Amino acid sequence: GPYSVGTRVIAGTVTERNLSVSVWYPSTTRGDETPVVYDLRDHLPDNMAAKLRGSLYELGCPHWCSMYPENPQCYANLAVASETVGEAPDLFPLIVFVHGTGGWSGQSLQLVAHWASRGFVVVAADYPGITLKDMLLETEFKRVPPIDQVGDTRRLLTAIRSAADKGGDGIDIHIHRYIYIYTQIYNVHHDVRCT
Repeated sequence: GPYSVGTRVIAGTVTERNLSVSVWYPSTTRGDETPVVYDLRDHLPDNMAAKLRGSLYELGCPHWCSMYPENPQCYANLAVASETVGEAPDLFPLIVFVHGTGGWSGQSLQLVAHWASRGFVVVAADYPGITLKDMLLETEFKRVPPIDQVGDTRRLLTAIRSAADKGGDGIDIHIHRYIYIYTQIYNVHHDVRCT
């Protein structure tokens, strides 16, 4: 798409359930630093992640935005696009990506980067109780948080609306539409609301 892709992580502070939220967004600046590379070990229980020694490249599992040939790299903390490129609207539509069981916020990184490079703001949370880490912990009979995917999504949208009403949370993004995307086939919802 015509935009560079910026990304930010809001770690463990969103809503009363302390969701960690990743945001990918359009930017008109180019990243001069090293692109963001995601590490699958961050989504594993500590005892399992410790068994995977070495760099991502030695392990053969780096995960970055440009793995899909037409996607740009993602860069941490780029400025949000303040002007539109081409025929894009002045306000960016928001996609709330909800991962399925055994997933995490960046599981579909190539898809969210693709959307962000085309002028969408994408927000994805790590949903308690159903992340990859939680599912693996359950195999060891460890306690995991209760699941409330629908409630967590509603709380996340409330937090986003509240931040937008107050002028942002450090992510000054103007949003005019909400799109909910659920990845679980049996629970597909699509809802567009204009604010």
